[in-house]
Amino acid sequence: MTENKILLSDWTKKIKSSITFGDGRTQEVARKGTIVVKSKNGLTTYIQDVLYVHGLAQNLLNVGQLLQKGYMVNFDENKCLVMDKKEGHLIALVSMVPNKIFH
Repeated sequence: MTENKILLSDWTKKIKSSITFGDGRTQEVARKGTIVVKSKNGLTTYIQDVLYVHGLAQNLLNVGQLLQKGYMVNFDENKCLVMDKKEGHLIALVSMVPNKIFH
C-alpha cells in the first residue's frame, strides 16, 4: 500500500474496498496499480495490485501478497531481503531503523 500516487503506474479505475489499521481505524482504498522497481543491477520488476490509500504515513508492504505472487521475503540480521524467485534476482534489501521499521 502506498500514499504516493507517483509510484503507481497502470492505475485501474476506482475500486470499492477499505483497509483496517492496527488501531481499528478504517480507510477507503482509492485505486489499485503497479509499482515499477528498478534494482541496483539495472533489472526492472513490476509489483502489481498495489493499493493507493490516501492518508498513509508510510508505504506498507504486505508480505503475504508478495509470497503469493512468487517473491521470496527473508528477514535476518536487521535486514529485509526481497527476491524474485522465478527470475532469481534481488529486488530490495532494506535495513531496519531504530524504531523497528524497515525503510
